[in-house]
This record gives sequence, structure tokens and C-alpha cells, in this order.
Amino acid sequence: MSLDFRNKKSYDQFKELLLVIKKWLKPYQGAMKIRQDYPADQYKLPKEFTETIPGEGLYTKYKSSLTDKRTGHSYLEI
Repeated sequence: MSLDFRNKKSYDQFKELLLVIKKWLKPYQGAMKIRQDYPADQYKLPKEFTETIPGEGLYTKYKSSLTDKRTGHSYLEI
């Protein structure tokens, strides 16, 4: 029980992070699709297309941890 209590705050923060990432994921996937459809070698792109997407580093950091290695199920699926 004390282990539960000690880790509750971390668990709650992680659950909140998952919710934020899930909300962020759909617009991120849309932005990535646009970037794939309009590559820089074929189109003259605005400066914003070359900048990194905010939150992308955090997403890639946790993406592998949020996928079940045995089943391949992602806990971030929309």
C-alpha cells in the first residue's frame, strides 16, 4: 500500500502526459502527412516546414515505451 501511495503522484502525472500526447498526436500526424506530400526537393516551402514540430522530441522519447513489445499494441492509438 505504501508503494502505491508513493508512486501515485508519478502515475497520475504520467497518465496526464498520455492524455496530452493523445490530443497532440492527431495534429502531429496531419503535419507529418503534409510534409511527406510536399517534400522540399519538389516544392518551395515556407520556413515553418523546416522547423521541428513542438513536442516531437518528447513523443519520440516515449513512443517505444508506450508500445507493447509482444503484441505491438500502442497505448497511444486514437
